Amino acid sequence: IQQRGAPLKSIIGAEPMYGIKTGFNEAFVIDARTRHQLVNDDPESADVIRPYLRGQDISRWSCPDTDLFMIVMKSSSDNQWPWADAPDEQIAEQRFKKAFPALHRHFKAFEEIRDLKTGAVRGLRHREDQGRYWWELRPCAYYAAFEKPKTLYVDIAWTPSFLVDTRGRFTNNTCYFLPTASPDVAASLNSPIGWWYAWRKAQHGKDEALRFFTS
Repeated sequence: IQQRGAPLKSIIGAEPMYGIKTGFNEAFVIDARTRHQLVNDDPESADVIRPYLRGQDISRWSCPDTDLFMIVMKSSSDNQWPWADAPDEQIAEQRFKKAFPALHRHFKAFEEIRDLKTGAVRGLRHREDQGRYWWELRPCAYYAAFEKPKTLYVDIAWTPSFLVDTRGRFTNNTCYFLPTASPDVAASLNSPIGWWYAWRKAQHGKDEALRFFTS
């Protein structure tokens, strides 16, 4: 295979990409009911809420709808939001509130949360993975790639688990994807010989799961 085959990178012309690290999923990952409430309160919210998958949702060839969504509030270093050129955080937040009032209320509830047992303060403002402002996601150079057809796969796999996504679904950091929707790529990776090769080359984890985070 190594002598006659071509490296995957040379075929698709890109490296694998990993899912979004929010740093605080409680704020950014919502269910269908919360999405409905946000969009009902402010229809503009629909533009930044995307269908969402976790690693456990990825399976061979396809996966069901999860009724989960991610609020894709990109960093203003990657996106020209109305507050991107604000001179300070106070003015930026005022512009954010005006542009997306429902999302501002939603995120404000997670800005700072004190643990009643330990007294520790956590929340959006206290996470490492954030953008220019506390309500934004960390910078990412390939947000647009999530919305294009792609091949998704899971970090920890016990069986071949590759699927072609054509619905622009976003994923968390337990998922990776290849920026190609070629059925040949998914078919090769899901094939018995693809798994045979991966078993010999990928890192083995607990209970003999294969780890694809460096593959």
